[in-house]
Amino acid sequence: MTATLILLRGNSASGKTTLANKLAARLPQAQTLVLHQDMLRRDLLHARTTKTRLRSP
Repeated sequence: MTATLILLRGNSASGKTTLANKLAARLPQAQTLVLHQDMLRRDLLHARTTKTRLRSP
């Protein structure tokens, strides 16, 4: 079996989750895994969300 990795990138509210869910619904369920960045960062990496300010020189 050959593995395929599909990465979705885009701005907030651009439809990444909607597209990921539609792709997952069309692919074989036993061979499909959707990983959400928020879950990975929060639950697997134990990282906290913080507000960051960009500073201009």
